[in-house]
Amino acid sequence: MLLLPALATAFVPLTPSYVNNHKAFSVSSKQKPPSSYLSVEQVAQKDAGSEDDSSSSTSTSTPATVTLDQGSTFIFSDPNEEAFYVNADIGSSQYPLLIDTGSPYLWVYDSDCDDGSCDNKPLYSVSPSQTSTTTSTFELAYNTGTASGVLVEDDVTIADCTAKNFSFGAASSVPDIFQNYSFSGILGLSANATVADPSGKNGRELDNIVDYLHKKGSIDAGKFALCMGKYPVTPDNGNAGLLLLGDTTANQQGLYLDPVYEASILNDSSNHWEVKIDEVFVDNYQASFQPLDVGGTSSNTSRIGLLDSGTTSIILSSKDAMTLHSYFPASISDGTQYAVFCNSTLTVSLQIAGHNWTITPSQYLGQPYGADSSLDGYCVSNFQGLDSTRDGSWILGNIFLRKYYVEFDYDHAKVGLAERNAGAVVLLATTVEGNTLPASSPTSSAGSSYYNVSYSLTSTQSRPQPTSNSSSGFTATSNSSSTTSISKGGAGNFLPSWTSLIPLLLTALYLL
Repeated sequence: MLLLPALATAFVPLTPSYVNNHKAFSVSSKQKPPSSYLSVEQVAQKDAGSEDDSSSSTSTSTPATVTLDQGSTFIFSDPNEEAFYVNADIGSSQYPLLIDTGSPYLWVYDSDCDDGSCDNKPLYSVSPSQTSTTTSTFELAYNTGTASGVLVEDDVTIADCTAKNFSFGAASSVPDIFQNYSFSGILGLSANATVADPSGKNGRELDNIVDYLHKKGSIDAGKFALCMGKYPVTPDNGNAGLLLLGDTTANQQGLYLDPVYEASILNDSSNHWEVKIDEVFVDNYQASFQPLDVGGTSSNTSRIGLLDSGTTSIILSSKDAMTLHSYFPASISDGTQYAVFCNSTLTVSLQIAGHNWTITPSQYLGQPYGADSSLDGYCVSNFQGLDSTRDGSWILGNIFLRKYYVEFDYDHAKVGLAERNAGAVVLLATTVEGNTLPASSPTSSAGSSYYNVSYSLTSTQSRPQPTSNSSSGFTATSNSSSTTSISKGGAGNFLPSWTSLIPLLLTALYLL
């Protein structure tokens, strides 16, 4: 077995939730803010009437019309905009794929899968008339099980851009942890464009689909952008934003307000989209934390930001979460979860690439505590504390990302951030077809999860051809585009209703 560099070691779901009463303590009993920190009332009085260039309605809205063409497509989500997915055509069928900037490559659920995680979902299957010569297996290891299967090649189309003979994983074994999620696979878009076989045998490698499309000339740049959040269109297609492939400067500039602030990916980012957070502000006060190595320099004020579309909340290291919440008056914690006043007016700002990107109460305040609770008047904090990364990075999930226009640039190893243009009007071109999100009415609260994943590729012999009456096996050829979508449990080719159980998002964290 050819073992590729380990990307992770565990999978742990994490949902912002109520503080455990048996472990609750006052944050101020463990840590107090600096003596120079101004009280909320003093800050409010001092800064009354000051201009906030990141939240002012006049600075974030300019009338603009944007026409979607090749390389642009709508994305969709659950009703609370926690899990974002894109519809991808693989062969002749369509599959909803979770957009995950923390996962290394594309993989889908195979029709060979008999696990509960594959029930009631569109499953990928190659036509029995197709054969394969040589293929490889893959494994994604989680602490609750392993996703494993074969590598296949087929045509994959996203945003009207087709990757011919694209290699991806088809998992016949999927861990139970995925059972409560309705997508049929993961669209991995991590900062590592290619996963190569270190032995060089057979020239096997797994390309990121954006890098692959760029190398084949289908898009004009090795980059993509996310605009999370609904755009009004007629007729309403239930969209939750846009995925843009290639350089969007020419025809989609109306989606954001100039300039785009660019930050280089940290050299030791371990395949993550990690950037330097120059400073952190609570209102106008510069926060100070314990020393952290940021780009080779120890700092009390700078942090590392990991941009991850597969996580909902904002996850800090345990120590940093404690420090940040010490600036919130009378905050409560159990060590992981935090509770802050529901009427909090504090704004947390992250300075990245010389610009302050704000996290407002509407973003960080979660569910309120009940009237019968001892914490009546408090809300769940969407800033969580967990030592989930070895470099101490802050995982900036969709609570942060969906407020902005965000570019991910493979060509220049950079991330670009811009204020989203609230005045943008999106029109459909004839080549782009809006897909309708199936009606569903799940009940859920803000949630996040992360998974740490390791993987390996193994060169194998040809997979046996399935018999004509088998609907669960498949083989593939390099020019295969004749596929069928098989769904167990009666689901069709589109995303079934979102479950109301645990609307967590998924992200791969590469802990080296």
